[in-house]
Amino acid sequence: MLNENRIYKIYKVFEIIFQKRRYKFFFDLFLTAVESE
Repeated sequence: MLNENRIYKIYKVFEIIFQKRRYKFFFDLFLTAVESE
């Protein structure tokens, strides 16, 4: 549970960064990497 919470926080940070810079492609790659684990 603790590990999932940490991943979620990291995800939110990346989400904000990628939305700001509009790196949609890299954001999709990040999501794919997270879901493949």
